[in-house]
Amino acid sequence: MKIVIISLIFMSTSSFSAVLLSDDFNDGNADGWLEVSSGASYTVESGRYCFTHTAPDTVWGASLNSDLTGVMSVPDYSCRANVVLNEGTMVGVVGRADAILTRGYALIIDKSGSTSCLILVKVEGIAQGEVLAYQPGTFTSGQEYWLRLEMNGNLIGGKCWIGDAGNEPDVWDLTATDNSFQDPGVFALFGFGSDSRGSAAMALSFDDIEITDETSLALQGSSWAFIKAMYGLN
Repeated sequence: MKIVIISLIFMSTSSFSAVLLSDDFNDGNADGWLEVSSGASYTVESGRYCFTHTAPDTVWGASLNSDLTGVMSVPDYSCRANVVLNEGTMVGVVGRADAILTRGYALIIDKSGSTSCLILVKVEGIAQGEVLAYQPGTFTSGQEYWLRLEMNGNLIGGKCWIGDAGNEPDVWDLTATDNSFQDPGVFALFGFGSDSRGSAAMALSFDDIEITDETSLALQGSSWAFIKAMYGLN
């Protein structure tokens, strides 16, 4: 009977999950996305949302969206995106962001240093912030990667994988705890490039965006003892 009760609890939790926002760009446009005026060019090509920009030192681009007008409907959500970085130093997604991308939580593939890495960042300005967690990795230009950024209360998590959407691993690559930004904000796609030699360039793209209200970070720390205590089971 106890097993049945636990099963019903988790079944009822998952049955109420909903897709808040999705876009595969197969319609050839990026309707509904608010493109930040940074000098970047935003186009949809072959079913991918492309950001390109060149400038002497730094380049960046961002595009915002939400399931309600100007804001996400809930503060806890899980964001998935397919990304390709052809040129530039960073590509990623941002949740609980403000309209000018000076706050929020970002999951970024970062190739700016001598060793590329996956990072979770508390955004505190355009292309600035505090690194909450990172993991070194080998990221190849032109390769498709999947990113998942999830926010559940003060828990922030990130995953990165190669293959299909269905190849998503169960284990989170990065997790952190931070309570700086708790309101829903907006979701953003982000790219950045820099070059101290005077020829910065950015060329990157996004596809298969999906944001749901189903989160799993809170379950990671769960143990049988924790579940029994929560529901008063012996």
